[in-house]
Amino acid sequence: MAISKDGRTAYLGGNGCKVRVRDISNPDNNLFTEKSISMLTSEYNVFGMGLDSTDRCWIHDGHTNQLIGFDKDLREKAIFEGICFNRNMWLIAECGFASTDATFTTSNRQKMFWHKGKGILSAILFGEEKEVEYADTISDSVYTRKIEATETEEFLVCLDSDFATFHIYDLKKQHRFGTWVYKNEQLVEPKAFSFTLSKNDKYIVIGGDHQYKGDDKKRKREAFLSLHKLNPSFELVATVKIPDIDTQLVTMCKDPESGIVFAADYSKNLLVCRTVDEKLSVIQVLKDVHVDYAFSMSSHDNRLYTCSLTQKLSAVEFTSA
Repeated sequence: MAISKDGRTAYLGGNGCKVRVRDISNPDNNLFTEKSISMLTSEYNVFGMGLDSTDRCWIHDGHTNQLIGFDKDLREKAIFEGICFNRNMWLIAECGFASTDATFTTSNRQKMFWHKGKGILSAILFGEEKEVEYADTISDSVYTRKIEATETEEFLVCLDSDFATFHIYDLKKQHRFGTWVYKNEQLVEPKAFSFTLSKNDKYIVIGGDHQYKGDDKKRKREAFLSLHKLNPSFELVATVKIPDIDTQLVTMCKDPESGIVFAADYSKNLLVCRTVDEKLSVIQVLKDVHVDYAFSMSSHDNRLYTCSLTQKLSAVEFTSA
């Protein structure tokens, strides 16, 4: 999903759905009235979405591995081709479920970074409708779990589909200079499903799950968050286990103004936390926030919006104090 610059409109993707536009201008209207829908008969597996500076919608279609730019009437206007590979293997073996986020839109809405497949990174320049491919690969994997760039667009962080391997890529020098496999002695068999960078880009917050060790014999896994310095060694700063959540944290984002971090699990729950210097603290665990699991999230004006694979939209109000 993506939110317009004025915060009044939400663009929604999904799994096997048309792109839809909802009115979110009235905070008291929980119906989120539909404003328009993509005109073509095509249905997309939207695994990444962004809006440019004019609020034109751009998506990554995971089914075709194309990056598609729409016009104002949601008709396809620009199409860029990714690298094709065995999609049966892609959907079943490596990742386990179809939730790869291979794009990242910069905060100034001028470009979208895109992992085209097999480690190849490019940038789509919105205004010129032009693709610029980078020299070195960002990963040795066929596809990635998530990518995110620093605010300065100096570095890009990539999480591989093995739920463990992280890479740091120098966007200026077009060179991958750091690779690290997740390890944390405070956790048992941890898996990293998502991450987001801190507001000052000095730290990375990683979310996932690990093997539960406790008195509940029926429980197998427990969610966790860990805070690391953003450098090639990913120096561990803090770890927080989440006893209220027994499944993995799969979707994460931060509020660009306050730096508050949100993490959704592979169910209906939402975790709210904050990083201050080298401290990571959980503010609140909210239960049954979504109709089903939040595939994507975005915040605007003290409101967090979540969207599921079936385009169910939810909103949570928060304060940054």
